[in-house]
Amino acid sequence: MNKLIFFLKRPKIVIVKGAAQGITQDAIYQVLQAHFKMGQEVLMIDQDFEFFIKYSRLPVLVVNGDITQAPEVSLLVQALTASSYLVLNSDDDEVARDLKNKSQARVLTFGFGARADIRATAVGANFKISYQGNVVPVWLENLADQEQVYAALAASAVGEALGLNLVQVSEALRG
Repeated sequence: MNKLIFFLKRPKIVIVKGAAQGITQDAIYQVLQAHFKMGQEVLMIDQDFEFFIKYSRLPVLVVNGDITQAPEVSLLVQALTASSYLVLNSDDDEVARDLKNKSQARVLTFGFGARADIRATAVGANFKISYQGNVVPVWLENLADQEQVYAALAASAVGEALGLNLVQVSEALRG
């Protein structure tokens, strides 16, 4: 999308950084495309981050686990405004705490631990996502590893940031 069209439409943006970036982006896209016009209402971007963060109606930055691009991620976190969302994997406690302290953004965390805002429980062939007292089952085809669950949790947090409820997220993840 060129910058002039971006200024006219001012879509929400999602940026994903950290471990398992590809699978996390795929899960987020699966949830969002079921409820938004991708490319018009919501963009997933991988370049010109600071420009899009500055001019987007609602920027969402997702940081999942190990950060190999730590200086770049730190700059992006600091660029977020109070109307933005920072979505963090809370199971990497040190990274989550450090990034949370650098940002003005609203923070949503995800993970397996009790401190996560959006948490996976009863993980097996399927699992449950809990958030603010609500619990919704999630079924993923061929659930193979923990990274898929983290990706689904990140997608749930992004969905929440963009106004979706857990049932909508679960249905979209099921495909």
